[in-house]
Amino acid sequence: MQYKRSAGLFVAGITLFFGGPLLGVVAAALWMYVATANGSSGMAAGYIAVIAFGSLLALLGFCLLVAAAHRALEKIDALPLRAQTRQRENSPSDYR
Repeated sequence: MQYKRSAGLFVAGITLFFGGPLLGVVAAALWMYVATANGSSGMAAGYIAVIAFGSLLALLGFCLLVAAAHRALEKIDALPLRAQTRQRENSPSDYR
């Protein structure tokens, strides 16, 4: 079975998961500034769209993180176990 790589998904997921809300917070701060300064509804609608886009990016980032974790855990689960060849003998260090 050929396993897919998960590192790229993990990096993209982390970036979007933290970058999306950061974009939304910056857009919200600018929206508050524009709304209080001149009351332009056109600019405010644009900032609301950027806030929504940032939220969608965060959701996409979370989905990518879940997919990367699933791929990584699938690889870990498929690792072969080493068979124990003999019973461990009692050594003097066991009784200390």
